[in-house]
Amino acid sequence: MKEVYAFSVITAVYNAKEFLNETVESLLKQDFGFSRVQLILCDDGSKDGSGAMCDAYASRYPDNVVVIHKENGGVSSARNAGLSHVRSRYVSFLDADDCLSENALSKVFAFFEAHPETDVVSLPMTFFDGQTGPHPLNSKYEKGSRVIDLKKEPNAPQLAVTSAFVRTDALRGKSFDTRLSYAEDAKLLQSVLLEKQTLGVVRDAKHFYRRRSTGEASAIQKSESTPAWYFPYLEHFCFDTIRAAAEKTGGVPKFIQYTLAYDLQWRISRAHIPSALFDMQEKAAYKRLIREVYAHIDDDVIAAQSHLPRYMNGFALYLKHGSVPDAYRDACIDAPRCEFFTVRDGVVTLECSILHPTGLEALPETISAEANGTVVSGKANGCIETPTLLDEPAAKRFAYTFRISLPDDGTALNIRLFLETEAGRKPVDTFACGQFFPVSEKYEHAYAMLGKRVLTVRNGVIALSKRKRGGRFLREVRFLKELWKRNGSGERNAVLGRLVYAIAKPLLHKPVWLISDRMEKAGDNGEALFRYLCAQKKKSAKLFFAVSDRSADYAALKKVGHVVKSRSFRHKLLFLLSDLNISSHADSDVVTQFSRYDEPYRDIESRIRFVFLQHGVIKDDLSGWLNRYNCNISGFVASARAEADSIRTCDYFYPDSVIWLTGLPRFDRLYHDEKRCVTIMPTWRQMWVGGVSNGKRELKPGFENGTFFRFYNALLNDPRLKEAAIAAIKKY
Repeated sequence: MKEVYAFSVITAVYNAKEFLNETVESLLKQDFGFSRVQLILCDDGSKDGSGAMCDAYASRYPDNVVVIHKENGGVSSARNAGLSHVRSRYVSFLDADDCLSENALSKVFAFFEAHPETDVVSLPMTFFDGQTGPHPLNSKYEKGSRVIDLKKEPNAPQLAVTSAFVRTDALRGKSFDTRLSYAEDAKLLQSVLLEKQTLGVVRDAKHFYRRRSTGEASAIQKSESTPAWYFPYLEHFCFDTIRAAAEKTGGVPKFIQYTLAYDLQWRISRAHIPSALFDMQEKAAYKRLIREVYAHIDDDVIAAQSHLPRYMNGFALYLKHGSVPDAYRDACIDAPRCEFFTVRDGVVTLECSILHPTGLEALPETISAEANGTVVSGKANGCIETPTLLDEPAAKRFAYTFRISLPDDGTALNIRLFLETEAGRKPVDTFACGQFFPVSEKYEHAYAMLGKRVLTVRNGVIALSKRKRGGRFLREVRFLKELWKRNGSGERNAVLGRLVYAIAKPLLHKPVWLISDRMEKAGDNGEALFRYLCAQKKKSAKLFFAVSDRSADYAALKKVGHVVKSRSFRHKLLFLLSDLNISSHADSDVVTQFSRYDEPYRDIESRIRFVFLQHGVIKDDLSGWLNRYNCNISGFVASARAEADSIRTCDYFYPDSVIWLTGLPRFDRLYHDEKRCVTIMPTWRQMWVGGVSNGKRELKPGFENGTFFRFYNALLNDPRLKEAAIAAIKKY
């Protein structure tokens, strides 16, 4: 190979028309210059015009851009096709929807030239578009740009080839495994890293990794509903990598173990193995293969995984051994979680919980508390949650309630938690705060005003102190400064949101009721209530209805009252300003408008009451979804006495005052419109759909091969049904 360029950037292109320009522009704008860059665009059978875009770039930059057109064969075959055209010293595999910071190539080139001891250099990954913030594996850049000796510092996984650069010489004789649709890049990188067992990291440049919010979902975003995510991943990534490592080194180096353990987390963290894709025997075989992979990973590596809850590490050890070894007991128990905190009639009610992994042989811990140094007895509420992993119960969450009288002299109340174990009593120095706790432990200066007192959480102490004149203003300033300096996901947006809230809330002279059905459409109990309330002459609250402006309901309801575009800034602000959040649905995007970025708003959200106008009658036990710890419903509408009784007796954990036996909502809107027709309305099946995305659920692959579809398809196309319908029409 004649070396002509410094870098060859191989980009596999498949239906990326919406994103490709942004990707290529990020290369054209490199301060390194584009003249020393070879861009190899491999059009993998795109159907959206991406191939023509590639050709246009080749016409504009004939000396630098190579275009390959081929039939669709997947990202591995596209990258392999590009490898044969490389004419450079270093290679990048930038995805067609990702970008590089302007200094990326110059920083990487200088680093490579200075460090011949490594063949791979990687950049920190930052999410953008549908998700923002740093990648979980960016911790390896915290010590600055350097060469990591993976024998001495093995916990530095590098799985993504799109954020890595590789010496061309190190790729000789190597290619991407076309049997893999997932982890094909990780497999190639591990084979390169095994040679020198070093990894270069450059901190002061960035790779921008797109989580798509529009267009066709990326392969990673569609992964769980694809059979290729399961068996091929284990067989051709995990086991092939283990075998290659053993052949090269005589064992499985720790850095390979850390890489496998990190990536396996995303497999074992799934509640269920999809029945739509696999039968019982196949599910058992899949779990057996996972156990066999864990057999090659040391226990200390499994227990050290920190990117998911600890109980999942316990579940991994349980899969490997059949129980959690005592030596790793503490590493597999998550910190206690504070769920609720209320002050009423001089009494503080604190509710906490703790998760115990499956497979612990010793007795589980219990939670106790001290208030101003005095031991407080708590009430054990029993098991409130049983998380499932891979169709098996993986843990049990136990809840405790403490009721503590406020000091009569108005002094501060300081509460500490303790774990009661067989070995004795241990103070809890760190704990989590659940989504309905008024503050987040994440921030040093987070606070919540509870009447004449202020709640804070710091250094393992829950403190309720007397409110001082001017104190709220100073606390807010400190909190806003902290949010601005941290600049994490949504934190600077939260500064703006909190400022607008602080100005607008005192100006409101009526309560705000925010009403909705699904975020994408109306037509349910929320709309019915909104129309009814808007028709009343005297309104005791300001009424707003939230729905997508792409829905026909948006324009129709604007004729009735105030309508806000769902998920807009105005919607989020109205959510913060609302006193009642009323909806016929209880999905996560209804319960809060900030999803996993709600921590800066916990004090504000804690005063919002959620009323659930459920849009049907509960037939089964839905407590796993609608329980108080998951939805914290303040008004739970029930249509029938038996339904209300089931909410009381099943594990929903609501007091009687929350369960409202109102009868069926919208009963007064029923009308008689008899027609001579037969209506067939199949209920949907959870196994055949994915999660909710923009108010919709996508069908999983293979739906048309399932018994559900085949039955109804045969019924609707049965000639006897057609004949009966024709006969009925003639008769009547």
